Amino acid sequence: MPSEYFTFLGFTAPTSGARATTGVTKSANNAICQEVTINWSWGTGELLNWAMSFAAGEPLGITEGSAATVDAAMPIPEIVCGTKVTLTVGNTVWPNIVTAALTIRANNPSYVNSSTSGKTGRRPGIVDFSCAITEENNSEGGSLVASTCLSTTVGGNNILRLWVDNTDYWDLYWAHLVDISDLRVDMDTGDIIRQTNNFAMAGFNIEEGQNGRIGRPGEDGGSNPWWWPTELNADTLPF
Repeated sequence: MPSEYFTFLGFTAPTSGARATTGVTKSANNAICQEVTINWSWGTGELLNWAMSFAAGEPLGITEGSAATVDAAMPIPEIVCGTKVTLTVGNTVWPNIVTAALTIRANNPSYVNSSTSGKTGRRPGIVDFSCAITEENNSEGGSLVASTCLSTTVGGNNILRLWVDNTDYWDLYWAHLVDISDLRVDMDTGDIIRQTNNFAMAGFNIEEGQNGRIGRPGEDGGSNPWWWPTELNADTLPF
């Protein structure tokens, strides 16, 4: 997750071309995660997918070795059908969503000094998230969610949950609706009306007087605490 350190091990390919045989590995100690993006696409039916970017944490050392590197288990991505997005603590379902993209990032500040031997290091930075949700109105006389459907208004703070299966979800307190973009109404073709709702992180809700949180799927704030701020703030830095 963003602002967290980890050891990256990359396996180029088997030297012989045969699966599960030795090849060159590159190991990077104390890499730091910069950003994670998770994508839902009901419009195309793609599998849930995600991407991560990372950089040097403490001044990065890269080593090479020869070893067989094979995944311990084959990942099985969830299908997007059956997942959903909900608003409010009561999990009111947001209908007619085409795509959703959640990006969690950290502005990890970099440094180079007399002790880094000309290499760049980074320290954990400020956590932020953004979320873009594209919806459509496929019923005559209907309304888009940002208008009246779920009382979500521009400038308002929301409890936004993006589900990955029937029971687990990304839990975002608070998601601030910054603006609405790409509203398309084509009278010539009669295309389905669409718009994109752009949310940003609100770490504190002034109206509610409550701190925000980012919960990963399966986290509940109890024995399995939310990632931000509880778990992240408890991490020990490697320096």
